Amino acid sequence: MLKPAFISNMSEAMADVYGAVTDRILINLAKYFQFLKAGAEMPGSFDYQARMLAQMGQINKETVDIIMSGLEGADQALRQALEVSIIHALEAEEPKLRKAAEKGILQPPTVPEVSPGQMQAFRAYYRQSADKLNLVNTVMLESTQAAYTATVSDIAAKIQRTQSILNAGAGEVVTGVTAYNQAVRESVKKMVQNGITGFIDHGGHHWSPEAYAAMDIRTTMNNVARAATWERNESYGNDLYQVSWHNGARPLCYPWQGKVISRSDMVREVEDLDGNNVHVYAQSETSYGEASGLFGINCGHYPMVFIPGVSTLYDVPQDEEENAKSYEESQQQRALERRLREEKRDLEVMKAQGASEEEIKAQNERVRQASSDIQTFCDDTGRTRRRDRESTPARATWPKQLGEVTRFNGGYIGANDVPPSKGAFAKVPANQIVQKNVASQATQNPQNVVQSQAVQYKSELATKILPNSGIDAVPFKAWDHTPTEAEIIASISGADQTSGSCASVSLAYAGNKAGYDVHDYRGGRSMNFFATKSNTQKIVELPEISGQVITGKNEIKIANQLLSSMDEGKEYWLGIGRHASIVRKVQSRYEYLELQSSNTNGWHPLDDNILRWRFGCVKRRSFDLPARMMEVEKLTKSPDFLEILKYINTDVNAQRKGAGGGIK
Repeated sequence: MLKPAFISNMSEAMADVYGAVTDRILINLAKYFQFLKAGAEMPGSFDYQARMLAQMGQINKETVDIIMSGLEGADQALRQALEVSIIHALEAEEPKLRKAAEKGILQPPTVPEVSPGQMQAFRAYYRQSADKLNLVNTVMLESTQAAYTATVSDIAAKIQRTQSILNAGAGEVVTGVTAYNQAVRESVKKMVQNGITGFIDHGGHHWSPEAYAAMDIRTTMNNVARAATWERNESYGNDLYQVSWHNGARPLCYPWQGKVISRSDMVREVEDLDGNNVHVYAQSETSYGEASGLFGINCGHYPMVFIPGVSTLYDVPQDEEENAKSYEESQQQRALERRLREEKRDLEVMKAQGASEEEIKAQNERVRQASSDIQTFCDDTGRTRRRDRESTPARATWPKQLGEVTRFNGGYIGANDVPPSKGAFAKVPANQIVQKNVASQATQNPQNVVQSQAVQYKSELATKILPNSGIDAVPFKAWDHTPTEAEIIASISGADQTSGSCASVSLAYAGNKAGYDVHDYRGGRSMNFFATKSNTQKIVELPEISGQVITGKNEIKIANQLLSSMDEGKEYWLGIGRHASIVRKVQSRYEYLELQSSNTNGWHPLDDNILRWRFGCVKRRSFDLPARMMEVEKLTKSPDFLEILKYINTDVNAQRKGAGGGIK
């Protein structure tokens, strides 16, 4: 079984790492808000704001460096943690299932212990989790930018109010310095208390990076282990499992601890090894499927295979009052630990700002008091003090149990180790159901809609593959004027609510450059089709496009090789790593076009750090992967490409972008 202690260690390690990155970002921002020394002159409001905002480029660079260095090894740790989750889940259950099959109680499986279905589930969960964590990293950068500019504006406004009431005379400098320092102190404190956002859910709730990262990896590890257990159990013809138990269970989970559940909802009575009668509940009766229910977000329960006549039904001690008390105390201790970490962080922020000795001394006392409160609480309740949860580490440390990446039967488990021919698993989350009537939603005008009947297309992509893909073709119109670049970006960009439409939305941009009003963010099958490397490679290889395809293990080197081949001023579509975007060379500098953000869409500098952070490029992969690049102008002149665009185009009202979305 997957041991809760291992999940806890891994999720806490992830939270610590993201928490440390967040603290380093805030401390780094604080150094830009220095206190004035006695005798200094208070700056003017306009001059202050201009000088501070001019530093945004440097702050962005430093923030990216902090994120990249602080999360070094996180991707490998995630991949290995999910592999270990499968190992732990199967090593406890496989012997019981095999023994039952040998006795003729269960049917022998026809698939290996780690089946293709399990590997497919692993890849899907890994990529889903990696995408979410990459989104957290992106939102962190955007949140840092917003926090800095808001703090600058807040201080500038206070400076302006102070200047309007200061009296002329010798006391003006002293009063001005005092007022300025107070404004900086209050505004930076507000910035630090608000923290950095890592994720905004559909309800508009802002998650801290450490809270969301910990929740994501804890939930994903459980999902992977549970999927492996259920798939293996059912390969033996058995669908019964017993729910694990522990003190401090959540209210919706508590009633189902120790119960035997049928995945196929076959309610019945069976016997255990000792002949005791066991009632089997339907899974649909439980709280399974609810976020705070059984096996939901942050749930610590796991399924244990139950084989009638073979398994022993464990008697679970159910003390509801003790369970509730344990849960409440655990939450209280967590709150006290968070407060201590925050006080330690505030101490470092004050040091970065150049606070006085008296202020540093006072903050040290608050740190001491927060530590004392935890000790008092643990003494009163008998709980164990967890000093490892009170620290603020500087960089990632991962549980030693991870060890090396494990291979099963010569198969490929790690998502980054899947050969290209086997790595095209397309994930379609349940909430991204393809809209069947997308085409009927498009407003059509025979005079303006792009027609295809009179054109002879050259590619199978336009004539066979897409028409038979089950994806709706949505006709589009020509713009009624020549749109500016700013108009195009404003028209097609937005916070991405799909699981990742970078490839298709950048192709939609090319369609707009050709003069057609094309939109994206359809999600579902359309998104998955164009997110698949082999499909976009077919566009690159169209005769009239003749783009470049380079394969290799060092994606940073490959990317720079492609970028260096660009002509000055021309735009190109680039697909590499985990991202696709429009890129260009301007005055010998590279830039990429962001189209999936909530507030930073447009052109941005492109260097090796951005290739790592935004494109997900790495220097050493275990196998060769293709990188693709094609010239936008050639796309705009291709009849096949214009036909292909119909399978991207989406009715304006059906676009999945806006609140809750973001860069992916």
